[in-house]
Amino acid sequence: MKYESLTNYVCSNKSKAQVKKVCDLQRSFGLKPICRPRTIFLVLEVSHNIEQKPHDHNTTAGISIAAFVVVVVVSLAYYQFMYVPEANAKPTFTTSITTPMQTTEVTIVKDALLQSSKDHFKPTDVRAVLGISNRVEWTNNDSVAHTVTGDDPQYEDVVNGKFDSLAHPDQTGGANGFLEPGGGKWSFTFTKMGEYAYHCSPHPWMKGEVAVVENFS
Repeated sequence: MKYESLTNYVCSNKSKAQVKKVCDLQRSFGLKPICRPRTIFLVLEVSHNIEQKPHDHNTTAGISIAAFVVVVVVSLAYYQFMYVPEANAKPTFTTSITTPMQTTEVTIVKDALLQSSKDHFKPTDVRAVLGISNRVEWTNNDSVAHTVTGDDPQYEDVVNGKFDSLAHPDQTGGANGFLEPGGGKWSFTFTKMGEYAYHCSPHPWMKGEVAVVENFS
């Protein structure tokens, strides 16, 4: 009898005498029994019972797989129907921020296209208060067209889009995003505090900055 078949031998012949034979066989192979015959019998009997019920292991594995699938499905459903819409949703703002009562005025001065001009945007640096005067309007008093274009990285407002007149051609009187000479206007409402540097796209030496600060009133 081969040593690896001892388990089957004992399991198919459940008696102390037969278990004793196993111990004798172990000794004949020069092996010392590691426990008493009764203990060997009990251990091998349990092993045999487990081998006779493979469906128990399969059932446990099936439950684990099913639970894993349920977790994956629930996670995907949450991501698609709750997380994504919430992440993409625009934040809500008070009316005072989206449509402030006051407007901060900036003028593009005459001869602003000349690099040697003392002023280009006037004032060069303006301060706007969030919820009061965070709407800024530029008026072109020069004899050529200009733009108001945010410096890189360009600010993109969650409500009003890019801080760039070229990105809003419909707001510049049909001038394709350029403020027309002789009084062309463009305005932009900032809904977030910060410092926003900008320039004229065809005349990059024309620079200005808008600082939107908190309303402490």
